[in-house]
This record gives sequence, C-alpha cells and structure tokens, in this order.
Amino acid sequence: MRILFLTSRMPSPPVGGDRFRVYHLLRTAAEAGHRIDLVTFDDGRSDPSALVPLQRFTSSCEVVHLSKMTSWWRSASALPSSLPLQAAYYRSEEMSRRVARAFDRNPPDVVYTHLFRMAPYALAEQTRRRARWVLDLTDVISGGIERSLPYRRGPQQWLYREEGRRIARYEAEIAPRFDDCWVISEAEARALGELAPRATIRVVPNGFEPERNIVAPARDPATLLFLGNQDVLHNRDAARFLPNEILPLVRAAIPGAALEIPGKGRRTGSGPWGRPAGAFRGPGISFPNLTPETQNRPLSFVGAQPFFPRGGRKKVFPGVILPETPVD
Repeated sequence: MRILFLTSRMPSPPVGGDRFRVYHLLRTAAEAGHRIDLVTFDDGRSDPSALVPLQRFTSSCEVVHLSKMTSWWRSASALPSSLPLQAAYYRSEEMSRRVARAFDRNPPDVVYTHLFRMAPYALAEQTRRRARWVLDLTDVISGGIERSLPYRRGPQQWLYREEGRRIARYEAEIAPRFDDCWVISEAEARALGELAPRATIRVVPNGFEPERNIVAPARDPATLLFLGNQDVLHNRDAARFLPNEILPLVRAAIPGAALEIPGKGRRTGSGPWGRPAGAFRGPGISFPNLTPETQNRPLSFVGAQPFFPRGGRKKVFPGVILPETPVD
C-alpha cells in the first residue's frame, strides 16, 4: 500500500510530541512494507542530517521551506477573516504544488494528514483523487486553548480566546470530511465527538520504541526528572511548581535529592511567561540537555504535567524507561 504523509514539521529528529508521533508512525508503516511518500514543511532550522533517517523510510521526501516572517504576515493578514491563524501561518502555494505533484507522481492509497493546519492541502485534492483520507488531530487544540485562558492575561488572552473559537469551528467543519480522525486519548475522542458528532473518530495512542533495545542500568533513587517542552505555558507552570513546592518536601525526606529539567526552551527571565531556568534557583536543580541517555536513565520519579492537554502520559512516557509508576 502506498501512503502519503503531509506534515507541518519535519518529523526528524523525533523530539517533541508532534515529531515523535509522526516519525514513529512513518517508521512503523515503512517497516510493515508500505511505500511512504512524505511532503513536509521545514523552517530552515533543521540539521541537514535529519533527512537521513527519513530517506531510509520513504520512497520520496519533499521539503518545503517555511519562512517565519512570511508566515507571521499571513497570520496577521487572516485576523479580519474567520480562518484559524495557525492555518493561515502554514498557507503556501509551493506546498500546494508539491502535494499535487506527489499525487500525480505516485497516487496514494492512503493520505495521512497531521494536524488541522495541513488539512487544506488534503481537502484541495479530495474532489479529484481517490484515496482513504486520515486526519490525525492528536489533540483537540481548541479545548486546550480554552483551558489555558484563565492563565493568560491582557491582549494574549483575547488573542487566544479568538483563535480558540476559530479552531473549534474549523475542527467541527473539517473532521467529518475525512474518512478517519485520529486522536491520542479517549478524553480527546469525547471532546472531538462533541464538536463533530458526524466524524469517524479513532483513538491512536503513541507506542513504545522496540528498536532501542536498551538495558536499564541500576536505578538512581534520588533524582527526579521533569520532562516537558518549556516553550509551552502549562509545562513552564509545572516546572515552577515542582521545584518550589514539591522538591523541598522530597529533600526533607531524602536529603541530597536532585531535580533535572531537561529539554527544549529554557529561556532565562522571570515573570509569568519566562521559562523556568530563570524563574528559580536552588540546591539540586539542574537543566541538562535532553538526550536519549537522559530519557533512558531509570529514575525514582518522572514528572509530567498535562495541565491543559489530555492524554499527556500517552505522549511523554512511551519514550522513557520507567522502573516505577510515573507521577503526573
């Protein structure tokens, strides 16, 4: 079977929830014997070596450059309309041409579209192509935005409220137009079912990575690890709460306990929107880079904070060896 993947971010390296999910869906489909064609955006920040694993899994790989300045202008230009600003951000004539060319060159049996922002490219081809159309929403983004509003202030709160309304309308409109809509958890399935009752919804959680074959070393009993992208509001909030409120209690019971907060987005600075590296200091707190070795060290505690999104554990923990039950 031939599968065309349409993604808004190059899924390699598989760091971050969206890349992780697409990369391993793509990998497992290829390993199952399917022929894979990939058309993806990239903003120019990816290392050229990121293409190497994708080329192993795909018959063809088309990368469309996404200019950040142009994309921000497209989003701003969409303010007077009802289009979600995210969808406007990823609007590209070049992507439309590349997708059409991929259909012409290798007509797919299945079209996998990742996130609503890529849906316009699939919908543009539906009227003249025969295929099975899959939209992987992963999360119901409008719901996450709505839950974040009490923690936002001023113009940002207004902008997110408006964007949440636009996305909710868009999710409800496009979901029934695909043969299948995938989400990551039962909670997300219920939320999407309320928005789009005529949509065919399937729960497709992230899986484990059998390719690693990692033998776990002895457990470190006094190290806590917090995993989460610090570019995201709910992770920043949780990464403050853990060292300020939880770590002192742990250290009172286990002197010398340490907390590691690895990962992306550790901007210095204080205030409600600063990232935690500059928001606190204290004994035993460190900010290492996120590496496979970091993720695969067996620790006594793993923290994740699904503060706004649902199904957080299903996103974070498949990539981690857990000798103990994780704590949310």
